[in-house]
Amino acid sequence: MRDLGRKVSRYPNEAGFVAALVLFEAYLMLFRHHELYYDAKQYWGLARNLEAGGNFSLYQLTTQLRGYLLPLLNVPLVFLERTLLTNHGMALIKSEGALVAAALFGVAGPRFWQVATGRVVPLGRRLAFIGLGFLFWRDHFGFILSDFPALLFLLSGTELLLGGRHLGRLLLGGIVLAGTIYIRPIYLLSLPLVLLFRLLKPDPAPAGRQLAGWVALVAGALLVAAPQLAINRHNFASASPLVIYAGGKGQYTVAGTNNLYLWHLIEGLRIQKYETSVGTDYPKPQVYYLDAAARQALAGQLAPAIRSYADYFGLIARQPLDMVALFGRHLFNGLDVLYSSPYVEQVAAPNNGLALLHYAVFFGALVVGLRQAPRLAPRDWLLVAALVVPVLAAVPLVVECRFFISLHLLAYGLVCFGLPHPARWQSLWAETRQLPLLAAFGLFLLGCVLISANTRASLELPITTTSAGRSAGQ
Repeated sequence: MRDLGRKVSRYPNEAGFVAALVLFEAYLMLFRHHELYYDAKQYWGLARNLEAGGNFSLYQLTTQLRGYLLPLLNVPLVFLERTLLTNHGMALIKSEGALVAAALFGVAGPRFWQVATGRVVPLGRRLAFIGLGFLFWRDHFGFILSDFPALLFLLSGTELLLGGRHLGRLLLGGIVLAGTIYIRPIYLLSLPLVLLFRLLKPDPAPAGRQLAGWVALVAGALLVAAPQLAINRHNFASASPLVIYAGGKGQYTVAGTNNLYLWHLIEGLRIQKYETSVGTDYPKPQVYYLDAAARQALAGQLAPAIRSYADYFGLIARQPLDMVALFGRHLFNGLDVLYSSPYVEQVAAPNNGLALLHYAVFFGALVVGLRQAPRLAPRDWLLVAALVVPVLAAVPLVVECRFFISLHLLAYGLVCFGLPHPARWQSLWAETRQLPLLAAFGLFLLGCVLISANTRASLELPITTTSAGRSAGQ
């Protein structure tokens, strides 16, 4: 048995992928949800539109709010459901989710860590990373959502660009990295940081070879940008190669102008967290946790008083302490995972054990991060920022935990990959100032529990056990 374990450990990428795939596939096939809801249902509908009646065309993507790439990647599943596996769409979606989870937790996350730190991630640590991903996010992979595929593209594209100099690898890296923003546009903030890191990274190759590498990278990015440009020109009379990122029918209008991000900034002043209910214990699907402290502190400052970014930043300038407190609540709420599913069946029954474990993981990540931070070169912070900056951009908005997934995975990586070898734990514990560390841990847990309880008490509507069930099509 030991010989088998040693043989398997020689192939950590393959073994990690297979282990994660088996775990997620087995779970998702027994998954209690058998239909799609809301955003997930919309993504499936967009893929069907692209392949409507067997007549494929990118121009059949008529939304300005979503990029083309995730619907395009799901077209093969739509085709299989239409031709061979009728009424098996959910099984196909779950299998796709298991593949995404396996690639993200079993391969891309560990390989990103390796290329960022130069340290090999053995199989055992990968299995721990997979375990945390499964515990906290397993139900998300039973639906089509953009958050995890986008992060998979970001980590994989970064690893391809930084892990070698072969022109084909760099071409593929450009395709994958640029593809991130056509799944989730917020990661546009990460791409310049990754590219700057690559530019500053010492490269012994001749100047001509380096230039050819950059040309391959740009060519890959242009290849993946071209379809979005064609869609925008044909459908929306826009010459932008980016996702236009605007809602239709005035849905996200501020002062007569369609501005999705500013609209969410304004909503974030009154709503500190959001969940989606698909159960019967809450009167409506939208589960808003209102921010009473912000309402009191910012009385008279909310919409319609805020009509522009200048108004919003003026509010920050006038009341910096109140706004910092608001951002702090949002940050905590985005890291406070109370449910393993994006669609909650029982709002009244958050998983408290899951939450406590998550607080413990983040405390461990803080300890490891504080120890490792002084060892980072200035250039290394660019990769940290590539994961953190999209989260910071989401902090002022109406928060959902999945919007912070890159920061969650950074924390899991610190714990699973950054801790010393278990053989050293006993000696390190003996050298540690144990009482202050345990006291800090206890205070951290207590603080997290109290803040979380305060948020949970801010539900817009009371929990009820008599609300009528709702259909997924609402």
